[in-house]
Amino acid sequence: MGPGGPLAGGEGPSTEARGRIHAGSAEDCARDGPRGPRRGIDSREDSGAPGANGPVVSTTIGGVILAGGESRRMGRTKALLSVGGTTLIEAVIARLREACPEILIVTNTPELYRHLRVRMVPDALPGRQSLVGIYTGILHTGGPAFVCACDMPFLHPPLIRYLGSLAGGVDAVIPRHGGEYEPLHAVYTPACLDAIRRCAQRRGRNTGFLSDVRVRVAEVEEIRRFDPDLRSFVNVNTPEDYASLQEAAPRPAGSR
Repeated sequence: MGPGGPLAGGEGPSTEARGRIHAGSAEDCARDGPRGPRRGIDSREDSGAPGANGPVVSTTIGGVILAGGESRRMGRTKALLSVGGTTLIEAVIARLREACPEILIVTNTPELYRHLRVRMVPDALPGRQSLVGIYTGILHTGGPAFVCACDMPFLHPPLIRYLGSLAGGVDAVIPRHGGEYEPLHAVYTPACLDAIRRCAQRRGRNTGFLSDVRVRVAEVEEIRRFDPDLRSFVNVNTPEDYASLQEAAPRPAGSR
């Protein structure tokens, strides 16, 4: 479900949390761990000091929510699950609005989300992969985009803004903790589009294109300055995850 178990903090994802992103949600997709030095990853990535890994600039970023997953382990559309007096996707939208002036939802079932009055777009490439959703969101945003899943109710707007501020001079900004990248809590620019499209066509992993673009990695030390318990990466995949979430419902947007 996320760092340190269902809703607790911790250094990294549990075994269950690894490899579970699929078709636009945080489900059923293996995440690449680091494979040693890559020509696409900033060689200064391990510093952790503000701006040490590239310029920190004021950057306007769009918000992209992937809501194309089948929710097979949950057994129902998890984006619409009720939690804390709202739904999961509404909690995500509320958090994103604090960091992103424009928000869009990538979904092939727009009838489920019309009541949200948020722009919606269908997958721009064939294939039921969250990588297709990432591609689609970047394509329609037309600039730097923060991409997340529809089941991440603890997003932290200051952390999102910080990741966006690191996008100057690179093509992607992606967090890493516990030896794992977080491709569904990352900032991408249109410069990634060709590399993502090629990776999606070969059915590659969500991080399989990173060696082909300029990447700034945000390490756990940086992330904890904004989100000490790493709650930003919590997601909901199973009925057990949902029960735990109900016991610790998301705080209202704007609370810290």
